[in-house]
Amino acid sequence: MLTASTKLAPVKTFAEFIARVNAAEGKLSYGSGGVGSLGHLSMALLLARAGLKMDHVPYQGGGPAMNDVVAGQLPFYFANLSEALPHAKTGTISIVAVSSAARIPQLPEVPTVAESGFPGF
Repeated sequence: MLTASTKLAPVKTFAEFIARVNAAEGKLSYGSGGVGSLGHLSMALLLARAGLKMDHVPYQGGGPAMNDVVAGQLPFYFANLSEALPHAKTGTISIVAVSSAARIPQLPEVPTVAESGFPGF
């Protein structure tokens, strides 16, 4: 799921994410749990399909990446549900979209990436 730091990148919708990344002209970064991780490859695929550019910041695991999103030091991270849900409930991060084929029961209000304009994602 695509997450955003409410301190650094206060976006709540997928459209706001796209607009923010476009406006930054390649100057924003996203984190992953490491090179080749599911989060890294998911974000790389999303950026390629959307024609967007961002810098990849690989971490040694999802925990450190999520910590930096929560702290406001990393704007975006393609996270796992178990990492993101507790922080979303406290409002320290926003969950912009989920990468599953359907919306997830824990976050029925959050659309899928496919629903947000990228069918088949």
